[in-house]
Amino acid sequence: MDQKQTLALFKKGPEAWNEWANDMLAKRKALEENGKWRINVPNQPITDETKKWLEDARAIFSSSDSPERFPDGTSFNGWLFPSVSTWEVAIFEGSVTFNAVTFSGNASFDSATFSGIAWFYETTFAESTKFREANFLGDALFKRTTFSGDARFNDAIFLKGAVFDETSFMGDASFSGSTFSERAGFRKATFEGNARFNSACFEKPANFSQVKFITEASFNSAQIKQAFDLSGACFSEVPDFRQTHCEEAPLLDDVHIDSIIIKQGRLSDEPDFTVTANYRALKRLAIQGHDHKHEVDFFAEQLRTRRLMVDTPSDPNWWLSFLFEEFSDYGRSIASPLCITLQWRHPWMLHEQGTVWRVPVHK
Repeated sequence: MDQKQTLALFKKGPEAWNEWANDMLAKRKALEENGKWRINVPNQPITDETKKWLEDARAIFSSSDSPERFPDGTSFNGWLFPSVSTWEVAIFEGSVTFNAVTFSGNASFDSATFSGIAWFYETTFAESTKFREANFLGDALFKRTTFSGDARFNDAIFLKGAVFDETSFMGDASFSGSTFSERAGFRKATFEGNARFNSACFEKPANFSQVKFITEASFNSAQIKQAFDLSGACFSEVPDFRQTHCEEAPLLDDVHIDSIIIKQGRLSDEPDFTVTANYRALKRLAIQGHDHKHEVDFFAEQLRTRRLMVDTPSDPNWWLSFLFEEFSDYGRSIASPLCITLQWRHPWMLHEQGTVWRVPVHK
């Protein structure tokens, strides 16, 4: 549908809208069953039937050429959008609700303005979603929302609270350049794709506790002006906090990092300084928070990853790092150096019996 047709159907209410949406989904299923549905198939052009369905099933609510205004209290709760829906430059003059809505196709809210509370509770975005340069003047509530495709919030402005607690990002998620003027909540969110918060600005407390980052996470050059809670967060890769500025030390309790890169080892002959630099940035944050345990751990991993990813056995530093790890776990173990010292200074005190060291008993 074009914008005029979309708005005409919208004014008929949710029942008429969902009847149309379900009819479009039934037509798509019929095309699939008859072998006439073809899209994004390599070396095969889109079918005329598929092209017509995409034109009929799209919904254009607002566009840069013709921005649309929606009054306060507009509700799309339970609505179904069978294909692409466009809301670009839309102006929501007050609160708007999209709770339990299913967007089956791409959804674009680029440059939209949400003057009141924007409700997206338990909403499903089946494909890519765009909120680039969107302005949220009221609270933005995306709790338990599912983004199955890429989610783009680049340069979005959140003037009030931004809540993404328990939300699932199954594709890449980007909040680069976004501004969070009030509390930002991502507690128990899951990022299955790359998570980007580069150059984002958090002016008030940000909660990322118990968040799961399945792949890469980057906060490069982010500005964090108040409390930043990462307690219990799990990272599958070493997160990037290079050039990140924290006015208050972040909370790093129970942070877990399980780097696949380190387990794989060096992948090429060229040195890779990235992981080492990421650990160095984490060590700086731990020092800022007087978190001595994490400071030691991040320093140890900084040395170890440099040996694995940068230095080579032909470099004396490689061997010094290797010995440092073998004999003291980079300063985190006193058992090995203690045993070595005792054996070197008093060899008569220790005798090896199998794998157990014992002091001989003289009768």
